[in-house]
Amino acid sequence: DRELMYRRMLDEASIGIYVCDEQTHATLYMNNTLRTQLNIDEETDVSKISCYDLLSGENKKFADSYNYDSYQTRTIEHDKGIFYIRGRRIDWNGIPAIIEYISD
Repeated sequence: DRELMYRRMLDEASIGIYVCDEQTHATLYMNNTLRTQLNIDEETDVSKISCYDLLSGENKKFADSYNYDSYQTRTIEHDKGIFYIRGRRIDWNGIPAIIEYISD
């Protein structure tokens, strides 16, 4: 199944990846690398975690500058160190969403 193959690739990526709903801020997807970076165990239901609470830093409006055709880059200080984040707006199965790629 193609979807399963893509999910496995994302889960095994060496950088953190997550997708959140642009309107509700609910986390729609988080890969295993980001769970490790943020100390979130596999049993935790990430759909109940707001992406703004996870990685907004001091800028709660970080996604306002994102658009569909290009990536924006930002950094935040986290208790784990400095995270370098690239993100943009996407369509996630019909849901307006934000995808971010996180490295430390």
